[in-house]
Amino acid sequence: MSDIYVNFSGMPKGYIRGTIDYDLEVLVEGWGEVSGGSAGVEEAWNVDLELDSQDPAMVERFIAEKLLPYLRSLPAPPGTELVIVFDDPENAERRPAIE
Repeated sequence: MSDIYVNFSGMPKGYIRGTIDYDLEVLVEGWGEVSGGSAGVEEAWNVDLELDSQDPAMVERFIAEKLLPYLRSLPAPPGTELVIVFDDPENAERRPAIE
């Protein structure tokens, strides 16, 4: 299993947290599941995705084909980042979701 933490820097304009949570549950279907997230809604908050694969190529495919297009469509606020964990949280990779 691999984890992707979507760390939002704020709430996308015109959205509510429940809509984004639901959208991400649908988006990850067939790839894994939404496994949690923080309680914040106005400022920084996150949604935790758990993918069924530890294969880096499959994780990158999910990010490129599913996750990033969704985040760009919101659009996610500047400063939103992805944290990708394959096995050891000490070796997590951080990258901007929106450039």
